[in-house]
Amino acid sequence: MSRALQALCCVLLASAGPECQTAWKRITPVTRDHQMPIRQETGPSTSVHATRLIFEFIGDQVRLVQQMPVEVASANLQMASEGDLGTFVDVRDAANRTLARVPAPNALSTSLEVFPERRDQPITRTEVPRAKGAFTVVVPTPKEATHATLVTVATPKAPVGIAGASAAAPEVVDLVSFPLRANQ
Repeated sequence: MSRALQALCCVLLASAGPECQTAWKRITPVTRDHQMPIRQETGPSTSVHATRLIFEFIGDQVRLVQQMPVEVASANLQMASEGDLGTFVDVRDAANRTLARVPAPNALSTSLEVFPERRDQPITRTEVPRAKGAFTVVVPTPKEATHATLVTVATPKAPVGIAGASAAAPEVVDLVSFPLRANQ
C-alpha cells in the first residue's frame, strides 16, 4: 500500500472513533460570581448520562483530546461540595449556569513524581519549569449541557488588615471552556 493511501486510512480511522480533539486554547482567567451547581435529584443507583473528558496541557495551553459518552450510577460520580477548593470541571448550559462541578485534582499539575534508581529510596516530587501532562474526569452531561469549563475555586484574598475574608464566598475563576457533544 502506498504511503499516501496509508496516511488516508489513518486519518479516516482516527475520525471514525469517539475522538474530539480540539485546538489548543490559552488559559485566560476570568473571575465570576460563586455559583454552585443546580441540584439534580437522583437516587444513588440511578443511571445518568455522563461523558469522560480527556484533557492535555502544556504550560498555559489546554486542549480537549477526547469525549466519550458513558453511563454511570449517580453514586459513582464525584461531585464537588459547597466548601471545596481546588481545580474543577464545570458542566454548563447555554446561559453559562453551572449544572455540575466535578473535582479535577491532578489538572494542571506543576510537579512530577520522580522514581528513584534504587527501590530502597523514596519516590519524590519535583517542580517543573513548564507544566505538561494530561488528566481525565467523568462529568454528568444532562440534556441542557453545552460546554465544559475548567475552573479554580479559591478562598478570596482579603486586603491586608481586613478580617473576615474566610467568611466570604469562594472566588471562582474560569480558565478555559470547550463545547460538549450531545450525549443522548
